[in-house]
Amino acid sequence: MAIIWCDIFVVFSYLIIKRNGFLLLNVFPITALLFISLLRLVISVELPFATVIRSQTIYNSLLRLMTLEIFKWPSGGSMATVGDLLIIIWTVGSVIAAIYQIICYRKDYVVINSWTIERDVEAEAILYDV
Repeated sequence: MAIIWCDIFVVFSYLIIKRNGFLLLNVFPITALLFISLLRLVISVELPFATVIRSQTIYNSLLRLMTLEIFKWPSGGSMATVGDLLIIIWTVGSVIAAIYQIICYRKDYVVINSWTIERDVEAEAILYDV
C-alpha cells in the first residue's frame, strides 16, 4: 500500500510542476512532497484510523483478471493474457518516452553548444586577485 501512496504523491508533484510559473515561486514544496513520499515508502507507519482492506478478495480478482486469456498469439503456442498485453503496452510506452527524452536532450545539446562564450577580463582579474 505504501508503494501506491508513493506513486500517488509522485504523480501529484508532477502535476504541481506542470503548472505554469510554479517553479518560479519555490521548489521546496515539491522537494518536501517527494521526500515525504519516499520516507513513507521506506518507513512503514500504520495510523490508528487507517482502514485495512482484506487482500484476499482483491488479489484473487486481480489474478483472475490478469490471467484472463484474450486471444492466441499468431506464432502459435500459448494464449495472450491481459497481463501480457499490459506489459507490452508498458514496454512500448517506456521505449517511446525514452526516445522522446533522447530527442529533447539532443535538441537542448545543440542549442547550448550554439551559445557564444563571453568573457569579462576585468571580472576575471578581480576574482583572480581574491
